[in-house]
Amino acid sequence: MKCWTNSDQRYRWVAASLLEAEPRMRKVDNYERLPLLQRAIATAVQTQNFN
Repeated sequence: MKCWTNSDQRYRWVAASLLEAEPRMRKVDNYERLPLLQRAIATAVQTQNFN
């Protein structure tokens, strides 16, 4: 893996790794609500920056 000639080879290694790992991945519970979490975190960060 350390003899990468160009970025195309890196993309192939990443794609192969993801395809191998995909069957072991599980769906995140409540994934539909992730945008709500993102907004809440952004609001909290902005509030902290003002204090």
